[in-house]
Amino acid sequence: MGRLIIGIILAVLGVMTFIGILANPDVPAAEKPAGIAPGCLMMIGGGFLIWFGVRFITRRRMVIEHALQMLRESDKVDTGELAGRFGVNEIQIRKFLTYGRLKGILPSFKEGRRDGVGGILTMEDILRMLESGLSEDTIIERIRSSSVISLSTDDMIEWKNKGISETIIQESIKIGKTPKELELKGITKQEFENYESYLSVLDSKMGDHGFVEFHQEQEADGLRVDRAFRRRKFSITKCCVVDTFCIVKHVPENLTTALFESSSRQIFEFALKNKIWLPRGLGAGVVAYPLLVTDIVSDDVRSFVQKYCPKHYASTEFPAVVELSSKSVLYCNSTPIRGALYYRGFRKEVERLYRPE
Repeated sequence: MGRLIIGIILAVLGVMTFIGILANPDVPAAEKPAGIAPGCLMMIGGGFLIWFGVRFITRRRMVIEHALQMLRESDKVDTGELAGRFGVNEIQIRKFLTYGRLKGILPSFKEGRRDGVGGILTMEDILRMLESGLSEDTIIERIRSSSVISLSTDDMIEWKNKGISETIIQESIKIGKTPKELELKGITKQEFENYESYLSVLDSKMGDHGFVEFHQEQEADGLRVDRAFRRRKFSITKCCVVDTFCIVKHVPENLTTALFESSSRQIFEFALKNKIWLPRGLGAGVVAYPLLVTDIVSDDVRSFVQKYCPKHYASTEFPAVVELSSKSVLYCNSTPIRGALYYRGFRKEVERLYRPE
């Protein structure tokens, strides 16, 4: 929309300059070609911007229409399929869908491409991917991005009979852990299912509040994460462009204060590397909400989280912990002098985005 408006303004200015030079009797005829040249350039530039703007709006409308069609057919939206259909990257597709949800055109929905990603991947998930036309390489990439794959050796014959290739099966064997292996590590299937349910709600909330999932590698400076969202907008109160990051990691085993602090720091540093190109404090600001999700939080970790308040220049690191067993969210309760104007807003946003329902 911005390009379209700028293009219209530029084209109008070009036309006015062009007509003004030609109609001005005080301009010698020999000098008129040089005088109308800037007007011509403005009209050409404005025309290109108008063309790109109209193309952008048309593509966005078509993406939203196809998303609505997917929702009617399967109650899911496959962002990967939409990206391939319209020849744009998946990040842009997500921006279009976020726009549709913010405008009330699209309801909240489950994304088909998430089947199994970040949690327990089953044979049904893989069959669904094959039926949707995903390539073998894409399926293997999603297998690798899963937190755990529920797979036992006894399933192999059934997998082969269902038409799942040997390559996918071997990749699943290499990476996967059987339910018995999970029990030995103290991680139950129920814990992962609770986490997957929480992620499903979180995905919907992020889209409703203007966030877009932007990091496809699902890794923040060497730290494995399950979701990475970013929202970029101009803040009047901060007088700069603020990048807000919500990055989520599951900690199924014992969460310690050291793990909490190091994970939060890594996520914050990752956020700094993915902010807008403007320098911090001179046109750009960063707010990072690192989130660690676990089943039970010990008393010492709870106390540490509620007091943890790191200092940074022209940026904020405001980590949180979600305890699934109690459906509660923990974060810093104190307000530092330097952040008196903003910390109340940080706490409200973390509650709004992260509290389990």
